Amino acid sequence: MIPLLYTTHNRLEFTKQTLPMLFNNTLGDVLFVILDTGSTDGTAEYLQKNLKTIAGNKNYVLFLERDMRVSEAMDFFFGYIKQYLFEYAAKVDNDTVVPLDWLTALLDSAKKNNIDILQARHHIMNNNVKNWEEWMSTLQVVHYGKYKLYLNNFVGGSGIVLHNKTTIPFSMNSNSQRPLHGWTELQAEHTEWVKAFHNDVFITLLDMKADNVLDSTIYPEYYTLTQRKT
Repeated sequence: MIPLLYTTHNRLEFTKQTLPMLFNNTLGDVLFVILDTGSTDGTAEYLQKNLKTIAGNKNYVLFLERDMRVSEAMDFFFGYIKQYLFEYAAKVDNDTVVPLDWLTALLDSAKKNNIDILQARHHIMNNNVKNWEEWMSTLQVVHYGKYKLYLNNFVGGSGIVLHNKTTIPFSMNSNSQRPLHGWTELQAEHTEWVKAFHNDVFITLLDMKADNVLDSTIYPEYYTLTQRKT
C-alpha cells in the first residue's frame, strides 16, 4: 500500500479541480490521506459533503486540523502512517493536477534507481535560470530507459514519492517565519538521501503559467500568507 497525502488550505476552486483528478489518475493500492489545515473558505465543508462521492471505491481518510505550515502537515502525515507497512509514500498539494498513472511511473523510477525522494517535473520558480531545461543542464543526469532523472540536493513538496526512511519527525523551529521551514532543513540535514527530479512525468501547477511565471492574482491572500511570491 502507498499512503498518499493531499493537503488543502483554502483555494477551494483548486481543490474542486485537482482532487477528482487525483483519485481518477492515481492507480494502484493507495490510501489517500486528505488533510485540510484550517481552511476558512468552505473547503472543509466541501470535503465533508463530497469526498465520499469523489473517492468512489478508493480508500481514504479525512482530517480537518488547525492551521498548519507545510512542514507541520507533513510531520502530521508521517506520524499517522507509521501504523502501516509501506516502502514509499507520496504527497500532492491542492494546486497540483497529476497525469494518468503518475504515481506508478515515479515509484518505478525511484525503486529501480534507489532514489529516496523523487519529484515530478513542473513549471519552476528559480531566479537563477531562465527555464527548466537550463536548470537541469546544471545537474547530474541518470538515464533510466527512455526517461531522465536529475539529481539535486533539494526537491519541492508536491508531486513527490518518498522512501519510508525519509518519513521521520521534523525538527521545527516554531519561531521561524518561513512557511517551508522544516522540509528544507530536513533535506539539508540528510545529505545521504538521494533526491531527484523526473524529467518525463509532468504535473501542472494551477498557479504557474510557465517557468518563472507565477499567477498570484487568483488567490493573492494565499501568497501573502505563504510568502511564496517572494
